[in-house]
Amino acid sequence: FAFAAHRWESSACGRRRFCLLLAPIMIMLGVKAADPRSTPAEKQRSLKLLRQITPEFVLTAGLSTDFNAEVLRFLRLFDHEDPDPAQMRWATQLFTQRLKALFTEAGVLREIEGQPAEYQTATVQVVRLAMEMPPVYVDAFCFNPWPDSSLSV
Repeated sequence: FAFAAHRWESSACGRRRFCLLLAPIMIMLGVKAADPRSTPAEKQRSLKLLRQITPEFVLTAGLSTDFNAEVLRFLRLFDHEDPDPAQMRWATQLFTQRLKALFTEAGVLREIEGQPAEYQTATVQVVRLAMEMPPVYVDAFCFNPWPDSSLSV
């Protein structure tokens, strides 16, 4: 491994941005589906994508973002010209402990009280955004990423 600028933050930022832009993405899809200038294929594709944004989708987006961030943090420890092999065991133990705390013990779902949004996990952020987002209405359809009937986190 060696530093490569094009790989640095390449997927972690994109995934987090997607989570944070979920509401504007849904609005854009709704506008596209309702626009009389859109072709029937574009309308159907937009409606199909809106139907796919469910609580399960929202949780998957947040969890995969957080998992990706943890893996990249671990890989960065060794992504330079001369990594220290003596640190491998310590780093691996720390990595597995963090994964256990976040994903096995559901730490990724716990909100850190008194901290701004940027210090929360992507899962907490995207679920909070989905819960607070008003529904998107297109014709006779209502799309809500986190309906009231869904379990709250």
